Amino acid sequence: MNRLLSIFWTLLLLATMSAQAQFDFTTNADNTLTITGYNGPGGNVVIPSTINDLSVTLIGVEAFANNTNLNSVIIPDSVLLIETNAFYTCLALTNVAIGHAVIRIEDGAFATCISLSNITLPDTVTEIGEDAFTFSGLTSVEIPDSVTNLGAAAFYGCEGLTNAIIGSDINVINQQVFSNTRLTTVTIPNSVYAISENAFEDCDRMNTLTLDEGLKTVGPDAFTFCSSLTNVILPSSVSNIGEYAFEFCAALSNVAIPCAITEIQDGTFLGCTGLTNVIIAKSVTNIGFQTFSECYTLKSVYFSGNAPVIGGLSTFEYDTNAILYYLPATSGWDDFSTNAGVPVVLWNPQIQTTDGNFGVRNNQFGFDITGTANIPVVVEACTNMAIPVWVRLQSLKLTNGLFYFSEPFQSNASGRFYRISSP
Repeated sequence: MNRLLSIFWTLLLLATMSAQAQFDFTTNADNTLTITGYNGPGGNVVIPSTINDLSVTLIGVEAFANNTNLNSVIIPDSVLLIETNAFYTCLALTNVAIGHAVIRIEDGAFATCISLSNITLPDTVTEIGEDAFTFSGLTSVEIPDSVTNLGAAAFYGCEGLTNAIIGSDINVINQQVFSNTRLTTVTIPNSVYAISENAFEDCDRMNTLTLDEGLKTVGPDAFTFCSSLTNVILPSSVSNIGEYAFEFCAALSNVAIPCAITEIQDGTFLGCTGLTNVIIAKSVTNIGFQTFSECYTLKSVYFSGNAPVIGGLSTFEYDTNAILYYLPATSGWDDFSTNAGVPVVLWNPQIQTTDGNFGVRNNQFGFDITGTANIPVVVEACTNMAIPVWVRLQSLKLTNGLFYFSEPFQSNASGRFYRISSP
């Protein structure tokens, strides 16, 4: 019996020694180990938590790089860092289990792992390095709330990536982080104050983008070529939009520039061929070159303040359907049409309450709206001014500067309030 036990422990020791012999390692100053290489057969690999009674805490630089026989890896809970290019171009790697002590995944750690479709990031990770998963096969990723630093181009070129959940402690979406992916829906948490240049460039399947209050900066080319993006609501906290930020967002239809913006920079909405309506806050004093150029379906641009300085004829170049509208008591519009190359019209509709057409008549309630000829107007109504919910009743044009609006009147209807607005 003792002989059998001795043989068993000998075989187990040999198996352990054989497994450990597949790994090259160095001893760190703190008497822990760094895995520096792997010479085993590949397949499904379990990295040991200890070798020679010393804890394995680091997966070293290029330790498994370019290994085409590696199918899956289990990284033990003893590991704190996955270093630069640790699994770079492991083309057959499909599954990775990351231990629950990893703090940092460094630059290029899983870059070009084209078969790696899913990965679970533990909530101990605080930093994901540059190019960490670039050109990998990821189809979805959830970035835990523990992550505070998401490196540039971390998921660049992941052409199968359709879903990403961004953690709530990230402050900056760095350059090209999600560029050239296939994300369809993106929600930016309110912790993010800056989206850097090219962050979502060429995400051509993104159709929904939610930006939260707290965001201050949208960087240059941040969403350029997001050709499926239909709607963007810029929060009032945004104070800077970079050059060409929404260039060639062909499906974008409506834009409202918030009141913290003073300048709309060059080419911001260049080539937004589906854009029809723009509202520009009175804070805007400068609009750059080609800002709205090649917006072929642009019909209405509403200015809330004085005429801004613009980049000449290129600002609205090729916008043959566009009309610019300005409000009464604003200034600087005398030569604006000549400088912009598109018509400029005063938008001044008013409800006439003192004429004979105002009020109830023939089971209708109606009123005259007067103003500059042919300006577009929307009539809206609500029943509670304390908590108003405005319902659009009719879109119309003031033909010859006049329109009589009416709707059926019911004697038992509650009080109704009306207003007019731009489309």
